[in-house]
Amino acid sequence: TAQNKAQLYQIDIKNAYPTSDLKEDIYIEIPKGISLFPDHHPMKAALQHYTDPVFKLNKSLYGLKQAGKNWEEHLSKIVLELGYKQNDADPCLYEYNTSPDNKTTVTLPEAIGIYVDDIAISAKTHEQYENLCTHLDKQKLTVTKLGLAKLLLGVRIIQEKDYIRLTQDHFITEIAREYNLQ
Repeated sequence: TAQNKAQLYQIDIKNAYPTSDLKEDIYIEIPKGISLFPDHHPMKAALQHYTDPVFKLNKSLYGLKQAGKNWEEHLSKIVLELGYKQNDADPCLYEYNTSPDNKTTVTLPEAIGIYVDDIAISAKTHEQYENLCTHLDKQKLTVTKLGLAKLLLGVRIIQEKDYIRLTQDHFITEIAREYNLQ
């Protein structure tokens, strides 16, 4: 990012796992005492005949073993369709495909790094950042724009004109506080 005279932005995707489809048939038991329907709802009466009703999930949920993989495949597909290519050395890094066969007309960031639902974006302009956010919104992802990256995955990011400084002082301070070692 610094070498390309770009800036590092970040976004967070809310409710990432439930946006991805399940490939498997998964059923969940309804916990006892949970009322899923109001008293006048027709399903309430229908469920009274069953001692242990279950529901088939349509979307991934946090806690499912395959939820992370389903989410990664879902997001990766969206990013690849935009014209990015996955880096061979680091599959969490996607670089924008600038080859002539790329048909995308919108200006997009040069690179994005993905860690589950946290996304770092290397963009030369704020417009590139906004364009990516707009596209992700159109894909029914709930994007929280965090602007210029300041703290990402425990790393503090200080961006200046000619360099970007990374420090873990925030992370170290939090660990020291947790173990009373201030």
